[in-house]
Amino acid sequence: MDSSQLKLGENDIAEKLAASQRQISIAEFFEKNKHMLGFDSRSRALVTAIKEAVDNALDATEEAGYLPDIYVEIQESGKYYTVIVEDNGPGITEKQIPKVFAKLLYGSRFHRREQSRGQQGIGISSVVLYSQLTSGEPVKITSRTSSKSEAHYFELFINTEKNEPEIRTHKTKDWDRPHGTRISFTLEADMRSRVQLHEYIRYTAIANPHARVELVEPREHFKFERSTEEKPAVTESIRPHPHGIEVGYLIKMCGDSETEAMLKFLQEKFSSVGQKTAKEIIGKFRDMHYGREMKWKIPELKGIKNELELGLSSKGLSNLEIPTKTINRIKNRLEEKDQITYIEFEEVITESLNSVEDSPKDRLDGKSQKVVRNIIWNRFKETQILYLIGLINTVTDSRKEEELVRRVSSKIIRILQRKTSRGRITKNELEQCILEINNRNNGRVSGSIGEVSREKIVNGIWDELKIIEDPIPKISVLKKNKNAMSNLVTAMQLTDVRAPPTNCLSPIGIDNIESGMRKEVDAEFFSSNSREAIAYGGDPIVIEAGLAYGGNLEKESSIELVRFANRVPLVYQQGGCAITEVVRNIDWRNYGLDQSKGKGMPRGPMSLVVHIASTNVPFTSESKDAIARIPVMEVEIEKAIRDVSRKLKKYLQKRDAFQKQKLKQDALSQILPKIAERVAKITEREMPPVDLVLAKIIGNVTISRVRKNDKMELTITNYTGGNLELEITEITSRIPTETSEGLVVDIGEEWFIKWSPKIKKNESKMLSYSVEEDAKFDIDIKGIEKEKMVLDI
Repeated sequence: MDSSQLKLGENDIAEKLAASQRQISIAEFFEKNKHMLGFDSRSRALVTAIKEAVDNALDATEEAGYLPDIYVEIQESGKYYTVIVEDNGPGITEKQIPKVFAKLLYGSRFHRREQSRGQQGIGISSVVLYSQLTSGEPVKITSRTSSKSEAHYFELFINTEKNEPEIRTHKTKDWDRPHGTRISFTLEADMRSRVQLHEYIRYTAIANPHARVELVEPREHFKFERSTEEKPAVTESIRPHPHGIEVGYLIKMCGDSETEAMLKFLQEKFSSVGQKTAKEIIGKFRDMHYGREMKWKIPELKGIKNELELGLSSKGLSNLEIPTKTINRIKNRLEEKDQITYIEFEEVITESLNSVEDSPKDRLDGKSQKVVRNIIWNRFKETQILYLIGLINTVTDSRKEEELVRRVSSKIIRILQRKTSRGRITKNELEQCILEINNRNNGRVSGSIGEVSREKIVNGIWDELKIIEDPIPKISVLKKNKNAMSNLVTAMQLTDVRAPPTNCLSPIGIDNIESGMRKEVDAEFFSSNSREAIAYGGDPIVIEAGLAYGGNLEKESSIELVRFANRVPLVYQQGGCAITEVVRNIDWRNYGLDQSKGKGMPRGPMSLVVHIASTNVPFTSESKDAIARIPVMEVEIEKAIRDVSRKLKKYLQKRDAFQKQKLKQDALSQILPKIAERVAKITEREMPPVDLVLAKIIGNVTISRVRKNDKMELTITNYTGGNLELEITEITSRIPTETSEGLVVDIGEEWFIKWSPKIKKNESKMLSYSVEEDAKFDIDIKGIEKEKMVLDI
């Protein structure tokens, strides 16, 4: 085959290949990659489908301001299951129903920076796609927006080639709900993941205590009532935060902006950026983009006239003579200043050599002026090297080798004297000068500058440089310069910007985390915490944690770890989640739990809840089962977990101390009465009050009530070793009078007397009131553990 035939054959192959190529739709892609959406097995498919439908229902009801009532039903038919999910949300308009359920990447939340369970427009559409792939059945939708209008009923498929809905049936119908949406779909599945399904429903109830969730299975029925009527905070869309923004996204923002001035751009396009912060960002950007200018010491110019004439002669310009008045003019102009930048130096030389006072024959041409400028500028070099040597020796604690310091100074001066530098240098270039000198010395300690000294030298020189006041380029110009965009991103990250606003987020809240756990977990101790917002990728993130310990929780197995993202339980891929990794790397032995060598999942009777709320949660995949490992976020997760764990540690320490005290008290209560009895017998006196003596020895609080005629006296004695602030409520069946300090509250057939005494250690406080003799009494005391109270009433 000759070369022409070979070329023809190659072209034919290329044409064939080109003819076989075509664009695929997103629906086609996920049709062949359904595992990416969480449909990688029949058992998991059922959980994923219900999760996506329930998440949609919760988002819809909350956006409309309704307390969610979510109904989930599973009907079994051989290897197929029909799932029905119904909500009391605002409903969906007739035109939107097909697109919402049967078009992937269609949604209202993708471009909004506010918290929601769904955001990409994939979730519920992927359920419809999986349903039609495995059962061949259309999804059935009923939705109603108002009691004044009829409900719309649709049967839909997804056209995977076009990623468009196919409507098989559409009609109006009566429906008993005034508003809401009902979705019914059939899919190939099984119930082997019932544990995960029940976890998802139970955890959803914990994270959404304002919701009522009902699950009806073929053989079981679960109902989780709401524990609060308080609705989640209404969220608002916000602008991105400067911290964590990426270069590519910033370039896109610049491209979309009509604003040209950087100051206005920063204030308009970012959250938490006012005029002061914007100016700080611009200042840091200016330093990175332009660098700073060296302020040069004015050198001695003695003999400069001869040096200039020799210099001109060496360049073949020997016929030129520089007038003495021109030389004097240059000297005078320079000596007026103590220091000068290179740009100012150029201006002085140019103006001095082109003075209107000179006759045309005395003026030098452009080439000669350049020679003059360079010769005079060389005088600055040695002066400035000596100046830098002195500065370096001043800012470092120990004197470096003279030759080493000279090499560093000379290197900096060479950079500043480059044509492209024009006397300017960046902080990074300063650092590189020292690093290059160190590298040439092969890391010899005696011939290198250490990290601490390097930082001092760089900062010392940098502070001596002059800030460049050149105008900042327009946004439309900067967006074409990748380095400038990178510098702007760095400037934003280095600027102290206040935390992002959280009105775009709807955290569960400290109280709701605890109340949700108390509703579903039988434990003896609870604690919860919420961290301040941080930013990642321009999006705010709030980390919350809750902890339950003891009670009926399993003692011998690993702790129960409950992960949430935007109030959605994550029941799969626990091992690949950042939350799990953080938990494994904490030494739980410090908090009273068992753990092998301080690594791995701890063991003990504990349930740990971690919730991540964000406008853009960084998941590891489209299935949204696990959180990606982002260092800044892992730090916050660890802090939140340690916050609640420290409270557990204090509780366990206090509990252990009580247990030891109880053993001591039990032992003494066995011995003291016998001793008291013998002493009383020997001394022929009455037996002393053993309980009061025991309280004093153990360090308890004694509360005694004594009646003197119609007057009641309560005496509280503090033996705890610390000061006490108590809340005491005496409950009596008769009207109290002459009350000391207390507040009397009439509640009908009973009266409350409330006191808030402060009692120092080893002191007593007496509270009194008058009441009829036939009165009945009860008492409630807060501010001290029951185990430390000794009542003599």
